[in-house]
Amino acid sequence: MENLIRLGDIFNNASDFLWKYALYLPLDNDWTLETLGAVLDPMDVENPDDPEDIPDFAKKNSLKYILMIGDFQQVVENAREQIIDITQSDLLEALKFYFKNDAFIEFS
Repeated sequence: MENLIRLGDIFNNASDFLWKYALYLPLDNDWTLETLGAVLDPMDVENPDDPEDIPDFAKKNSLKYILMIGDFQQVVENAREQIIDITQSDLLEALKFYFKNDAFIEFS
């Protein structure tokens, strides 16, 4: 299923994606809830062992590999455990923190 999806919609449907897929977002790291990205099979490439080899759909849309969907789902789950009435903005903050620090955010 190759299509561009709003990051906010990816958050809303995090549990619906296969854990073995990966999240691809634009090359800049200034993501918003309106940022268009894709959830793709990272093995759908010529050389899966090469981290620079990304699916053609990602290349055509100037997207880069961000993280595996299993990890994305854990970021969302961790944030939801910390904040009862979590917002998508909180989830976005958690994703950016995880991407930058390779660690879960601790909301105060």
